[in-house]
Amino acid sequence: MSTQALIDKIIRTAEGEAEVITDEILKRAGEAERIILGKADAECAEITKAAEEKAAQIKRTSALLSELEARKASLHAKREIMDEAYASAFGRLAMLDTEKRIPFIRALIVKYAPDPVITLTLTEVDRRYFDEAAVGSLEAELSGKFGKPSRITVSDKPAKFKGGVFMESASSDVDASFEALFEELRRDTEAEVSRILFG
Repeated sequence: MSTQALIDKIIRTAEGEAEVITDEILKRAGEAERIILGKADAECAEITKAAEEKAAQIKRTSALLSELEARKASLHAKREIMDEAYASAFGRLAMLDTEKRIPFIRALIVKYAPDPVITLTLTEVDRRYFDEAAVGSLEAELSGKFGKPSRITVSDKPAKFKGGVFMESASSDVDASFEALFEELRRDTEAEVSRILFG
């Protein structure tokens, strides 16, 4: 065989092998591409699903927060209405005219006096109605209540409340100021008033 024929055979064999190798490479490249695209699609679907779940969660959270804000605003509005109603009622109590206020304070003293020997703190306006005669009358009532002699002192200390009385004794102190009584009344009636106002 001539050299040229040998060279031509080698070239044809090489070309055939190169074609087979090229086909194999292209085939494998196609498979690799399909695998890569499949993984990319799966990853994309996973990311999309996670994003959709996150978006749904954000939407649920936003809805919940909106609902909570609405409820908070509603409760705040209800609280303001309640505060206004009680403030109005307290204002009427604090502005009782003398003919009603003084007998009411006397009744508080008789009802809540911790023992027969007490010191009264009153507002400056009310203090002038508790002169010697009024105090003597109260002492007689307390003596009857406790079954022993009573002694009442009216303090010159300025009251830190708008009305009512603060009583001090050796055994205990009693805050029968309008503020304290009203706070207790509010605690006792707030649920019922809320039910009446808001159903």
